Amino acid sequence: MKKIGILGGMSWESSSKYYRQLNEGVRDRLGGLHNARSVMVTVDFEKVERLQHEERWDEVWHYLAQEAKTLELAGADFLIIACNTVHRVASQIEAGLSIPLLHIVDTVVNRLHEMGVERVGLLGTRLTMEGTYYHEKLEAAGIEVFVPELKSRRYLQQLIFKRMCVGTFLQRDVEKVVDVIHAFEARGAEAVILGCTEFGILLQHAKTPIPCVDSVDCHIEQTIQLALADHIEDI
Repeated sequence: MKKIGILGGMSWESSSKYYRQLNEGVRDRLGGLHNARSVMVTVDFEKVERLQHEERWDEVWHYLAQEAKTLELAGADFLIIACNTVHRVASQIEAGLSIPLLHIVDTVVNRLHEMGVERVGLLGTRLTMEGTYYHEKLEAAGIEVFVPELKSRRYLQQLIFKRMCVGTFLQRDVEKVVDVIHAFEARGAEAVILGCTEFGILLQHAKTPIPCVDSVDCHIEQTIQLALADHIEDI
């Protein structure tokens, strides 16, 4: 079994979901007392969020690259970043390592291809919705991408950083996000990407008009597949 390097803490809420579901997934596949072999570093999200807000992306890159290097030195066979937004600098981080990085958007593209989806809505932070790292990979795969109108993008940004990242949200937040998904459907979207690691928690009991593709679930599932590739039971 390969050792997973998890770069987390962005937020700790999403990191806890990664840790729990990775271990549950390995246990479900292998049985007994098996769990994932992993090493995790959690960074100070306050610092990362401030640097993002100030558009100081070179500093985000260098900060996270240092932490990623500690995972490599701890014996990780490959790296995952347990946060959507900072995948903006994923290629720069990977360039400084001798181990591969499993990019979250690649795992989403794989899932959408399995579903036969060609038009999709994207929810996330403003940096995710308005940036290029999701759009470029999706469009290169032949998938058309929609984002919410500006007012909704501003609302989602506040929801993520003021409530969801500290583990709380209101019922009206769920209703407003579902309204955004209805608007995607009206524009022809066949599914919606939950491109923020907290949205799966927000919408876990909600009824939506089109399927939700949780980027975290895609990332976790394909991380497990990679970790267990060529697995041989230790004797």
